[in-house]
Amino acid sequence: MDIRTRRKIYPGGFADNLALSALSASAFAAHPMFGGGGMSGLIGAGLAAAGGAWAAHRIASAGYRSVFNTSSVKINSDDVPDVPHGGGVTLGYTVDTGKPLVVPWDDWMRHCLVVGQSGVGKTVFGEWVLFQQIINGGGLLWIDGKLDPDNLYKLDAMEALNNSLLSTFQRVPG
Repeated sequence: MDIRTRRKIYPGGFADNLALSALSASAFAAHPMFGGGGMSGLIGAGLAAAGGAWAAHRIASAGYRSVFNTSSVKINSDDVPDVPHGGGVTLGYTVDTGKPLVVPWDDWMRHCLVVGQSGVGKTVFGEWVLFQQIINGGGLLWIDGKLDPDNLYKLDAMEALNNSLLSTFQRVPG
């Protein structure tokens, strides 16, 4: 991964360090030992506002990564349909905006065929869809001609997680 991509993905660097330093300096400037009021209080408030604004901007933008805009596919995705309350099956994320592509439960026919060349991620995609199906109480039948033991262990772990979640939420105290 080249350095430009790393900078887009990972937080840090001069501006983030400066923002956190400003927040820290504001705590010192507002301390009673340094006067705690007057000019040091104004300086502390200014540093807190500047550092806090940048930190809030970075935290708010953490959910949206502009790295999705640098797709080599160079094809804009269609608008993602809004999913009504109640969710659905998340199939993936669009490359250009990073928005989730969700099929509502009412439209999900519970039959899915994934076809493709070797090594393109069919098994990983199938595990992702199966996990959502298991967590939401649905059944499954998975036919994979070259399924290895690791994938069977993952399916077993998914079912065990679902059973532990159900037993946790269905327990009645007393």
